[in-house]
Amino acid sequence: MWAKRPEGSTLDALVTSPAEMNRWLGDIDRALGYVRDEERCAESYEASMVPGPRGA
Repeated sequence: MWAKRPEGSTLDALVTSPAEMNRWLGDIDRALGYVRDEERCAESYEASMVPGPRGA
């Protein structure tokens, strides 16, 4: 599970739109919650720190 920036949204548009920023932060919260609550392992936590899916 990865938090993905809203499709078609530039970083500039993302930071200037409260609705898009809240959506993005909600995705991040869900992804980190999954790692914390479901996976419960150091490898998953470490993977949440890299910029994107490994091998991408």
